[in-house]
Order: sequence, then C-alpha cells, then structure tokens
Amino acid sequence: MPSGWRSLPRTPFVVLNLASLSVDDGDLWWTLAIGRAIWEEGALPSVDPLAYTATSGPYHAGQWLANVLLFSAYQLGGFELLVTLRALLVASVFAVVYEDAATPTPARR
Repeated sequence: MPSGWRSLPRTPFVVLNLASLSVDDGDLWWTLAIGRAIWEEGALPSVDPLAYTATSGPYHAGQWLANVLLFSAYQLGGFELLVTLRALLVASVFAVVYEDAATPTPARR
C-alpha cells in the first residue's frame, strides 16, 4: 500500500472535528457587528466600536477582511448562507486531505 494511504484513516476525524464546531458561537455575532461597522464606515475603526467600557489604546482589527466578507455573506443570504459556506469549507478541507492521502509518495529512506 502506498505510504500516503496511511493518513487516510485520519481524514474523517479531521472533517468531524471541523464539522462538530458550532456555527452559532458567541463570536459570530461580534464578527458580523465589526464587519457591519467597517462596511458602514468604509474604513477600519481606530477605536473599538463595540466596547462596553472605555478603552485606553488603539483598536487593531486584525481580521477585518473576514469580518467584512462574513457580513457581506450574511447580508446576501442570511444565516443559511453562512451555514452553507461553512459546509463548503469543511468539504474542501476533506477533499484536500483526501487528495493528499491518496497521492502516492516516494518511499522513505
């Protein structure tokens, strides 16, 4: 059996691990709110727009592109589109891992 097939039995565990994560976690709504703030302002915020208390330092939106993309997807198709995108992501990861496992590799020395 080719050595690449050794990782094939682990493939379902990778997919199940990704698929078992909740789509509706607490961070999703914060992500959408930051995406909405960036979309409406047309710029990255310099202070945290969702801070409950005053913050003393500058705000760095490190995931701004993901925030805007997810907010845009939510605007286009609602929560259902976000679930569909997640399913496509999980299927893509499965395909990549499966392809990697199915590709024969040279014998190790």
